[in-house]
Amino acid sequence: MSGGRVVYVDADQSQVSVDNTAPAANGTDVVNVFVTAKQNRVGENLEALPFGAGLPANQCVIAVTPSTGVTITQPSAASDANSTWVGSFVTTNAATVSVGATVCGRTVSGNAAVVVGGGAPVDPPSGDPFFEDDFAGTQKNNDNGFTWSGGPSVVSFDGFNAIRFRYGPDAVGEDSSAEQRFNLGRDCSHLWLEYDLYVPSNFTHRNESPNNNKFAMFWRTTYSDVTGGTWRVGFEYRTDSGTTPNSNIRVMSSRWNLNSWTSSNSTGDYAPTGQDATFISGSGPLNKGAWNTVRIELAAASSQSSSDGIQRMWINGTLFVEITTGKFWNFDTATDPADCFLRNGYFLGYANSGFLDQTDLYITGVKFYDTDPGWI
Repeated sequence: MSGGRVVYVDADQSQVSVDNTAPAANGTDVVNVFVTAKQNRVGENLEALPFGAGLPANQCVIAVTPSTGVTITQPSAASDANSTWVGSFVTTNAATVSVGATVCGRTVSGNAAVVVGGGAPVDPPSGDPFFEDDFAGTQKNNDNGFTWSGGPSVVSFDGFNAIRFRYGPDAVGEDSSAEQRFNLGRDCSHLWLEYDLYVPSNFTHRNESPNNNKFAMFWRTTYSDVTGGTWRVGFEYRTDSGTTPNSNIRVMSSRWNLNSWTSSNSTGDYAPTGQDATFISGSGPLNKGAWNTVRIELAAASSQSSSDGIQRMWINGTLFVEITTGKFWNFDTATDPADCFLRNGYFLGYANSGFLDQTDLYITGVKFYDTDPGWI
């Protein structure tokens, strides 16, 4: 652990590379495989840092798919000063293979493609983000159609550039607001995103009415309960007791049969696992005084009569809330579009409870995907 942020192998930043992308299928033409472990921290040049030198050889396991005719020589030495292991493989089968690895139990996202004996080329690997921002230059950076809209400032904090969401101090009965909006620049019926969130040690969820505070929200074009009737989905956090300083999660979606927000309804068709679980506290899952990695997956139902919509959240690598049977389609099947997607959203936002003291939260390391990043 360093700088107050939990350090672990970053499967997305870690790398697999080879020195021979077109070997013969003769069982002797060696392909050397290099696996470099990166951590979820960046240096002054905003590049991910090595996870560690001298890690045992058995902490890296190389895999080649398909495996027909393949003989793999796994790393036999500890990782070097750059946290890199070296292994190799040979094969007697002409094919295009994908070379990947598992490092310290985490599957590296970026694989290397090797065409053996003239095998057919493969499509580029999926799972890369269509947008990411570590706020280089202490600013919000737009790219690939994605745009930030207004919002709080980017500042330097704990060795990172991050958006600072400042709340309070608020008098009794006063609210707070700190909201960062964005436009994905594309229509996503299936969306994944991840980011690092710092929750300060002085975080206390004041129990004023109403006490629901926004965490992350997503919608099509109109953020409204009464206009448009299209799917809207997101998360809030709130208290359930006047004696607790902690927060509980409220998983939310617009109802398939009623154009309004809900966290449950009488028909029982919206009941996410983890609803109302402890969310921000001194013992987690969102830890106070620490960086936390948040991952979210959202998917519309496959049709206006299906019950296969998805809403998930992971906190620090652990699945926290989930529904995979959501009736996530547009409200009025007679007038609303048949296609159901997300295009806009915001991080954090209105805090109806207000905060007694100045309370600063930070977000950095933002990534958005429209192809499966392989978290499950």
